Amino acid sequence: MNFGGRTGNKICQYMSLSLLRKVFGVRVSMLSSMQKPLEHLFIKLDLPGENPKCFPRYTKQLNFSVLYRKLVAESHELVLPDAQPTHYPLNESVYVSDYPCPPDILFPLRDQFRQELVFKKELTDKARQKIAEGIKALGIYTNKNITKVTVHVRRTDYIEHIKSRYQLTPLDKLYFQRAFDFFRKKVPYPVFLVTSDDPKWCKENLIDKDVAFVGSSMEVDLTLLSLGDHHIITYGTFSFVSSFLGRGIIVYPYNENKWPFFSCTDSKIFQLQPIPRD
Repeated sequence: MNFGGRTGNKICQYMSLSLLRKVFGVRVSMLSSMQKPLEHLFIKLDLPGENPKCFPRYTKQLNFSVLYRKLVAESHELVLPDAQPTHYPLNESVYVSDYPCPPDILFPLRDQFRQELVFKKELTDKARQKIAEGIKALGIYTNKNITKVTVHVRRTDYIEHIKSRYQLTPLDKLYFQRAFDFFRKKVPYPVFLVTSDDPKWCKENLIDKDVAFVGSSMEVDLTLLSLGDHHIITYGTFSFVSSFLGRGIIVYPYNENKWPFFSCTDSKIFQLQPIPRD
């Protein structure tokens, strides 16, 4: 599996690789270049790591969607937890060369990945401390009845990226207000805990009597975002994986025929809630 990209990409790539093993029973390994940064985040990784230099250069390269369709076609049946595949579906080694993050086929395994990718205790402790400080700053001294909704706001580098690649403008205050109001009507005592690469914009546009900025380092933010009862995300794999490794409903920006788009948006199982961004 390609090891490029930032933290969100690497976690998505790891999960995509793990998915191939879980579903099709194929042997997989990750390069040490992907293994090492993930080991700083999680207690343990179930996938083996290797560093064969020939993989990217000489092994057949496929993108994930092509390989996935090939495995579906080659496998007579999907692998169940206690079953074995009817035959081994690959007759050659493959190097996955792109940056897969397929939400629709990852979501059925959400609970499994939550158990597999557990953040290290020191990160969890720091994240819980930031959450407690944020709640206290709002004048709330007990979280007994609070519904914690974590919010990730990605701006800076993504403003130009989504403009050039997807012809989208940055998410503005309207999207977040709609997302906040969705939870204010749905759950008791929601508190919105915001992290972002643009703290200034968040503090000027989002802070309210039930909204606190709790941003910290990348590792702590990633952990903190996964600890919410529910989640509001923006664009990018960092937003997605942090909410995916959490629990509850994931609110995401919806714009018809524009990225990002999740299939099965009406699924009660997947707990995805689109909110219009414009």
